[in-house]
Amino acid sequence: MLIHLLVENIALAQRVEIDFASGFTVISGETGAGKSVLLDALGLAMGQRADQTLLRAGCSRASVTAFFILPTDHPVLRQLEERDLSNPEAPSELFLRRVMSQKGRSRAYINDTPVSVGFLAEIGALLVEIHGQHDTTALLEPRHHRTILDAFADQSGKHTPLLDAVTDRYRQWKTLHDHVTSLKNQARDRADKIAYLDYQLEEMASLDPQSGEPETLLSELQRLSHVSQLQRSMDKCLTLLAESSNSSASETTGRSASLLEDGMELDPELASLAESVRSLHYEIDDIVSRLRSYRHHLELNPQRLQELEERIDTYHRLARKHRCLPSELATLHQQWHEERRRLDTLDADTLSLEEARKQAETEWASTAQALSLSRKDAGTGLAKGVEKALKELYMPKTRLVVRIKQRSDTTPSPHGNDEILFLISTNPGDPLTPMDKTASGGELSRILLAMKGLLAESMPATTLIHDEADTGVGGRVATAIGQKLKRAARTRQVLAITHLPQVAACADQHLLVEKHSSDINTRTSISHLNEQERTEEVARMLAGHETTESARTNARELMELSRSLSDGS
Repeated sequence: MLIHLLVENIALAQRVEIDFASGFTVISGETGAGKSVLLDALGLAMGQRADQTLLRAGCSRASVTAFFILPTDHPVLRQLEERDLSNPEAPSELFLRRVMSQKGRSRAYINDTPVSVGFLAEIGALLVEIHGQHDTTALLEPRHHRTILDAFADQSGKHTPLLDAVTDRYRQWKTLHDHVTSLKNQARDRADKIAYLDYQLEEMASLDPQSGEPETLLSELQRLSHVSQLQRSMDKCLTLLAESSNSSASETTGRSASLLEDGMELDPELASLAESVRSLHYEIDDIVSRLRSYRHHLELNPQRLQELEERIDTYHRLARKHRCLPSELATLHQQWHEERRRLDTLDADTLSLEEARKQAETEWASTAQALSLSRKDAGTGLAKGVEKALKELYMPKTRLVVRIKQRSDTTPSPHGNDEILFLISTNPGDPLTPMDKTASGGELSRILLAMKGLLAESMPATTLIHDEADTGVGGRVATAIGQKLKRAARTRQVLAITHLPQVAACADQHLLVEKHSSDINTRTSISHLNEQERTEEVARMLAGHETTESARTNARELMELSRSLSDGS
């Protein structure tokens, strides 16, 4: 759960430190006092987008630090351990920190180790669940009903694998579908493509480019273009190495080797020198042999020279035409051949992929049907659970039906084949209608609270925050909501920002947000209230601007009633 929050230079909060306890905590204050600062600051620590407007005026830097203590089996601890982010001295403790600057930069830390904001948000989503007024708006939109139902269905642990299987089958089908569509589009232009490729291949056939050939041709052209010069050089080289009568290299090294070999009879130390010179003599003889062979094949060949020039010219002409290097023509030629063969087999390929697509669609439909059955079972359970919870919230005659019907469009989708709509009747005899046609704001708040209560068991979050989610209700309904939140706090930490004294009277702890203004600046403070201060604040919430003694008496009675209801539940 959330243990401590330190906020520095966020909106009106210059420096605010808050200690949180387990159970049910209420946060109240005058309108405009800065209650939203708490959510904004906590949102930053949870990885939400860093809005520069949150930076306190005149400050260059702001930060938020949130300290949690988690159960040893919480999934966040496992993720931190896998990334080597755990606190070895206290593995269940977790510090989240966010720092933002005036220049728009934002940095995130987990246990004082830098992390990405994305990973911080991933961790934050598993720690804190925020229910706000916008959730009632989402409840009116049918596109959110599937998400709510799937979240409830997943409490069995068997629903998510079905969702994943449907998504996987859809992706397989979509890949095949896109491929088939592409082939069919190509088939419409196949005749033109074949004519184009045949023309290009026919023109290229005269060259029949080979990999590495341009470089080889240029090397041969270079040699044939300078035959006379090469011949003269080879003749001089052979003379120096072997054909001079008295001083050729071969003759000189041979005589030197013999002299050393004679000398090593007198001094064995000359053996290595004799061996080296003899080896040099043999190497020169080998070079001479290779030079003679090279010289023998050097001859003027005007016809071959012309052939080389013409072929190189063809390489360059076609390379210019197709805007590539001469060395790339062989690869291009091969690609055309492969494309031509593919076009010849296009019909067969399309037919084969079409069969595979149909099979994938059949598998998707089968899995989607299993998902639909799971949703129908969950829909019945959700409706019964909500109706039961609404009886405690003074909507005893409410009927909820989760209508699940097949989509008119049979094309596979990643979410299955169901259209899901919540229908409600709040009064006996009233027909079942969509929520936006029937439910009032107060009724929606209670329906949402009932649903969130049912979904809470499947949430890993250890802290639930209700941000004025009780809007539109009052009297005994507000008291019932407060009691429901207090019961929910038996299994996890619950925080509620509220204007309702009936809800505030149910709290285990009460935090008051106040705004202080001077000629210099304005700041927000948050303080813990003792029993007497709680009574005064609940009285203020009852009376409005001026707190009367009658309001204080009513506040004490309301708090005593809350305690008696809690003791009796």
